[in-house]
Amino acid sequence: MVPARAARATLRGTALGVVEPWLDGRRVGDEVLEPGWTSYRHRLVVRNHDVTDMIRVGANALGLVVGEG
Repeated sequence: MVPARAARATLRGTALGVVEPWLDGRRVGDEVLEPGWTSYRHRLVVRNHDVTDMIRVGANALGLVVGEG
């Protein structure tokens, strides 16, 4: 029997600062400390990452490196 896979998995994130998401020990996306500078008084940028191919059957670990913006 073949284990079921997620049809689609999207990681959405935002922060009052910059963030680098990791999933199961692998960095998500290719930006370092995204989304870069923005005026937090006026907007918060939300990043969307398709992580469908990174999700494993069973437990998955999500980690974030967060820094001041």
